[in-house]
Amino acid sequence: MNDPWSSIEKPSSVVANARRADDKHPYDFYWALDMDGYCLFIYEYPNELPLKEKKPRLNGISIIDYAPEGSDKKRLILSLRQAEHREIFYRLCTDVLEATQECKDPASALHVMLRRTWRWHQLLRGERDGRLSPEAQKGLIGELECLANVVLPHFSPSEAMSFWEGPAGLPKDFVIGEACIEVKARRGAARPFVSISSEHQLDLAGFQHLFLYVLDLSSAAVSDEGSFTLNDYVDRIWQLIHAQDPGAVEIFETKLLEVGYQKEDDYSDCYWLRLGAQAYQVQGEFPTIVDSSLPAGITDVSYKVDLGEIQDYKIEQSLMEAAITGVSNE
Repeated sequence: MNDPWSSIEKPSSVVANARRADDKHPYDFYWALDMDGYCLFIYEYPNELPLKEKKPRLNGISIIDYAPEGSDKKRLILSLRQAEHREIFYRLCTDVLEATQECKDPASALHVMLRRTWRWHQLLRGERDGRLSPEAQKGLIGELECLANVVLPHFSPSEAMSFWEGPAGLPKDFVIGEACIEVKARRGAARPFVSISSEHQLDLAGFQHLFLYVLDLSSAAVSDEGSFTLNDYVDRIWQLIHAQDPGAVEIFETKLLEVGYQKEDDYSDCYWLRLGAQAYQVQGEFPTIVDSSLPAGITDVSYKVDLGEIQDYKIEQSLMEAAITGVSNE
């Protein structure tokens, strides 16, 4: 290993000593050593760029988003906490350097750095949580269904990936300009409710259109016609994206990693059957709990919406698609 940290002196009076990782690289990446002797890899980027992506939890590596006071720059810092991972950490850092070389702007470099870090997630992360639970599988299938059948028919895979915000843990699953979609997957035979996990999920504030997309699923046997596993479903979407834009596959795989999905996990004992999907438009007197209606001091609210009580808000899927693409139905 070419160890770039071996030539950096451990600081005694400043937070860290650093040197440019590559003078010919178009963006500001640094090798650094902090006062505790930890190896750092730093990307310095414009202060106005938001960091929207969810950061992975890596075994032995801290990921810090730092905004120095009075500076017009932010720093995304990878800090190696376990010396035995030094060689793997170096490989991760050089992979980021190579992957960001052709990025068109600092924002793209920031996104690629996080995506590459997620791709190393399997090697560097902490103790495995195991495969996705049936409930989590349902949720992911729901978002993939909306991605494939609602969004991808109208947008390029790269655009569709940028709209898909569910894996990052943001309030709305898809945000497309002034329209957004919240996706819920439920067992078709269950009571006719969907669970809303916060006061922000069905909040129309700041948007022109908000839709609730509900997918009905049921457990199935391998012999049932049309049944599928989560791996089957992911592979179908992967093939769809790859056929249109191979470059968007990396983003797709990273988003799957963000929700805890790994293609190596075995889901062959859990089959599903799609029963149907329905769209609702959140408007007017649609029953919601939103942030602006909560008393001071109340937050993190969860509640259930009775689907039987919102039949007046049911719409054809084509109307939802027209709204997200800005196409008038008149």
